[in-house]
Amino acid sequence: MADKDKVTSSSIVFAVDTSGSMSSIISTAIQQTRDFVGTYVGPESWQYKVGLIDFGGSAEITQTITQDRRTILSGLQYLLDNGNGSGAED
Repeated sequence: MADKDKVTSSSIVFAVDTSGSMSSIISTAIQQTRDFVGTYVGPESWQYKVGLIDFGGSAEITQTITQDRRTILSGLQYLLDNGNGSGAED
């Protein structure tokens, strides 16, 4: 494998705006994040660690950095269930 083809480990934090102004697109943003997690995180591809931050009214850590796909997906489901655009606008 050439040096340019080597995969290095990365940590990515998704900050999801769940405030009222985002209510019409929250589910799309979460689905796109799920797609990323399904493709790049998990036993087959350990190169990424992912964390989640909800900033609907104030920033809150929803999920600390992890490589566990199920844990990340659970955090995304939490955002979808609880981040319905009802957060306060700053």
